[in-house]
Amino acid sequence: MSDPRPRQKRTQMAISDLGNAAFVKTISSPELAKLGGAYQLGVLLGKVDGVVDRTDKKDGSTYEGLSGLFLMCPADGTAPELFSGVLFIPDGPHEQVASKFRAMKASDKGAVIEFAFELSSVPDKSPQGYSWKFKPLFAFVERHLLDDTIASVGKLQSKK
Repeated sequence: MSDPRPRQKRTQMAISDLGNAAFVKTISSPELAKLGGAYQLGVLLGKVDGVVDRTDKKDGSTYEGLSGLFLMCPADGTAPELFSGVLFIPDGPHEQVASKFRAMKASDKGAVIEFAFELSSVPDKSPQGYSWKFKPLFAFVERHLLDDTIASVGKLQSKK
């Protein structure tokens, strides 16, 4: 993205790093309707090359995350972009990405999956009063880790 905002590196990221999703609960129905029924938090871009596990220190639960390269661009134009090599996202979108990655990785050890989601929060009847909305900005892109390098070398060789 060509946004001039500074970038902050994180050891790991979660969707909550994008901003206050609960803010959607304070927006009046008419205002929320003007916003399309959702409070936009930002955009998440990713290139997945593996999975990682995290264990909750309080209860010992294990959570699977994604490894690779990830960039969060908050909708709040004053907030810095965030990037990390580890990402934890809710189960639904995580499984969409991770299952595609696992299937590709089974036949290609250099597999990577690229994705982009627009993230919003929407009011719902859950105890927290909102849920996440992940809107894909394009279909998942399945690539080999060296595709860009191979293409660059090919262009250099053709100039000879």
